[in-house]
Amino acid sequence: MTGQTEPNSATGDHLVLSGVKVPLGPHITPEILRNLRAGTYERPEARVIRERLDSSDVVVEIGGGIGYTSALCAKRVDSADVHVYEADPRLENPIRELYRLNRVSPDLHMCGLGLREESRELHVAADFWESSFVRPKAAVSSRISVQVRAFDSEIASYPRCPNFLIVDIEGGEYEFCRGVSLDGFDKVLCEVHPQMLGRRRLWGVRRALEKRGFRRDEACSTSKVWYFQRAVASRAR
Repeated sequence: MTGQTEPNSATGDHLVLSGVKVPLGPHITPEILRNLRAGTYERPEARVIRERLDSSDVVVEIGGGIGYTSALCAKRVDSADVHVYEADPRLENPIRELYRLNRVSPDLHMCGLGLREESRELHVAADFWESSFVRPKAAVSSRISVQVRAFDSEIASYPRCPNFLIVDIEGGEYEFCRGVSLDGFDKVLCEVHPQMLGRRRLWGVRRALEKRGFRRDEACSTSKVWYFQRAVASRAR
């Protein structure tokens, strides 16, 4: 779907992509703007959300970006059942503005989510989608210390057990997918980054999920956006 520009007297221009209003601003660099206007921004993820996210699902997104995918989720399930983690502090105001424009209110946490509680160095790039805890190949504009919360502890704290995991952490998916148990999850949407991982680690991500009983849904997967399902796990709590 192609993004369309609509005027917004209160906040300036925004784009509409798959029914989500995306506010423009300094965080939207020319490269990201081109993707938004072409309708290619997070297009595979949007398809999975449309076709595989059920109204009863509880979502955890690691690497929330500008809030676009979590807003899509919150238009299909209750906002309280969408838990979002974004480590880049520059994006908090853009995310909250996007939520406000779309009248959704996912549970937003401005921190990382990983295998353990710790502080980690975030490599911040001009294009927010290239910032990473793993040193990216793109030019890094700065490095900042970011708090990371422990995945298992966070999951245990939710009123309803999550079952749908979205991961877009710029190369961190190898360590993460190999290290977590994913108890209770039956759906995983993961963007992989071959240019950062290399072939061996790329396929290590897939093997790690397959060992836990997940199988890739080829109908909804692309070369860089993989969607996995497994037999429905118990979500009672």
